[in-house]
Amino acid sequence: MTDNQQQTPQITGDETPATPGRPGTVAYAALAVGVLTVVVFLAANGAPAAGLLSVGTALAGGVLGVIAWRRVDTGADGTRGLPVAITAVALCVGWLLLFALLGRLQYRAFENVCLARQREIGVALDQFRQDHDRYPRDWQELADAGAQGASVTRFTCAARHWLNPRPAQHPYGLNAALLGTSPRLKDPSAVLLTADANGPLLRTVADIARTRHGAWYVAGFVDGHVELRSRRDPVVLGR
Repeated sequence: MTDNQQQTPQITGDETPATPGRPGTVAYAALAVGVLTVVVFLAANGAPAAGLLSVGTALAGGVLGVIAWRRVDTGADGTRGLPVAITAVALCVGWLLLFALLGRLQYRAFENVCLARQREIGVALDQFRQDHDRYPRDWQELADAGAQGASVTRFTCAARHWLNPRPAQHPYGLNAALLGTSPRLKDPSAVLLTADANGPLLRTVADIARTRHGAWYVAGFVDGHVELRSRRDPVVLGR
């Protein structure tokens, strides 16, 4: 055998096979935090405080899972820790994605409630106009008339961030240009009657709460239709 030839390793059968080792503490901790994230939120029945806590624990679990994954790659922990680390990361990331989806669904629910309320208010305003040959002068006159949909709770928007535990009562605004009048409009479908607002009256465009629902707001029109509008959509308040 020459010096340039490679020697074939001899197998005697006495060699100890490499062992994968047990998962490290970090991997188990990541999985435990991931499970705790879901358990805390479900046990609190989706309470806002539990939601905030679950976001924090999910982030912590994800970071621990990545650290455990890296420890397996560098040989600091046994290879059996890899499935545990991957499970922890998947659980935490999946929960964060689900959490974001739940938040969006909550926003949609508030939008639908707001659309329904302003639709009812539009019916009440139209009924008042038919009975008195004019629109009411303010919200109080509408409520005093006992028109359909004229309860106090219907005059407010409940939209809020779903992690905010305090109930919201944002005002709707009446188009000040129409109050106490019975206008003849060329295009009633283009003129706002009610909208998400910063106060009880809509005197100018600045009074509209254009970001009440994210980048949107809800508005009702003189012809009776209600829609979700972008803050960039044109607004007509005058007659």
